[in-house]
Amino acid sequence: MLGPSGVRSRPHPWWTPVRLLLAVAVVASVLAVLRSVPCAGGDDAAWWDPPRDQARLCATDLPRDYVRLGLADGVLPLADAGGRYDASGLSAPVAVLSWTTAEVARTLRGGDLAGRDDESLETLAAQPQVRGEALTYTAIATLLQLLALWVVVAVVARHVRRREVDALLADGRAPSDPGVPGRLWWLAAPPVLVLGGLTDWSLVPVALAVVGFVAWRERRPLLAGVLCGLALATAGLAVAVLVALVALVLRTADRVATRTLATAFVTWVLVSTVAFVSTSGDSNAAITQALTAGPDPRSPWGLLASAGLDLEPGRVGLLAAGAWLVVLVGVVSLGQARRRIDPAALVVVSLVGLLTVSTTAVASQGLWLLPFVVLAHRGPTAVRDIGLWQAVEVLAFLTGAWQAVGATVAVDGSDPLAVAGLLLRLAATWWIAWRVVVTAPRDVARPPVLPVS
Repeated sequence: MLGPSGVRSRPHPWWTPVRLLLAVAVVASVLAVLRSVPCAGGDDAAWWDPPRDQARLCATDLPRDYVRLGLADGVLPLADAGGRYDASGLSAPVAVLSWTTAEVARTLRGGDLAGRDDESLETLAAQPQVRGEALTYTAIATLLQLLALWVVVAVVARHVRRREVDALLADGRAPSDPGVPGRLWWLAAPPVLVLGGLTDWSLVPVALAVVGFVAWRERRPLLAGVLCGLALATAGLAVAVLVALVALVLRTADRVATRTLATAFVTWVLVSTVAFVSTSGDSNAAITQALTAGPDPRSPWGLLASAGLDLEPGRVGLLAAGAWLVVLVGVVSLGQARRRIDPAALVVVSLVGLLTVSTTAVASQGLWLLPFVVLAHRGPTAVRDIGLWQAVEVLAFLTGAWQAVGATVAVDGSDPLAVAGLLLRLAATWWIAWRVVVTAPRDVARPPVLPVS
């Protein structure tokens, strides 16, 4: 079951490799939920007491967003509420999804909106009824994202196994059951997910982008375009998938990729237009916040700011936007220079570049990269390489949490451990991109060493 089937093997009638991976994903999800239970309630509930939530590895935006974004008051998505609530920074699809989830949570809890507008947000957040609704909202949001993870695991596993069989046929060998390629276990049970849980709605655009990319690979441009367009409207990082397709179209004029790009563009325009027409607030709140926000202390820009570089909020946003453009042009150029590069590897390079120059420390960085690394890295060292990278992701997650609570700050105000964790994470992400683009294809192409008789 763990490796290729031999000629005398007898597969289990129900426990297929995909079902086995899904079972592991479910177990990992249950562990992530159980680890978060002490954060939610009781005398030691850290969700309601930042920055203690960082110290307990309980940090998540979901329960507090229920009040601070107006979901507890039933405010419509991206509505102009006169400055009562924080700027959401949510894209239109995520804002609609979070509002719908909040309505379901309040209905299940029997909440009443009467009189909530007259309460301050601090008073509202402390009410047991509202906290109960926030917990239900977080539970539903977590379940929806875990379902998205399971979909990603099933789709990627099915696609990878099919490509393994195709590779056997291309080499002139008899097709057999390739079992479960080892790198898929990392996707089924991401260590950062188990350790830190889910901090926002990140898995929704990840699932849309990954399933859309796989649909394009399987020559279904309409489905791929719709999913990629929705992913782009949901999160800007999804542009990495479209840039890889642009590089492919410029190099080969692939019809499927062209139709996928056209469908994705139409889908994105439709979603953006509906959001602009139907909301009273800023339909581009996510873009506006990205351009005006200051550098996150846990990002490379924050590292430069701590070194004395003058990075005002407006300036750093424009610099990051320009850096994004440079990264995307560089990825297209890489696709032209290396004509046999796997499009999934181009997505990996694009994501690594975009995450490096982002002004925020993306907590879901590993969850964005992991599915595409699994799709692109087919070398014999894939399990080891992904394992080393994931170990660094866990270390960076821990140092980031310690930095947020000031646990590692020195007497002079510096934080060498946080700086080391950030630099190590950057090195690890670029190393895995290098392995995917340069080393792994060379290892796959290398003929196997035959034993001497």
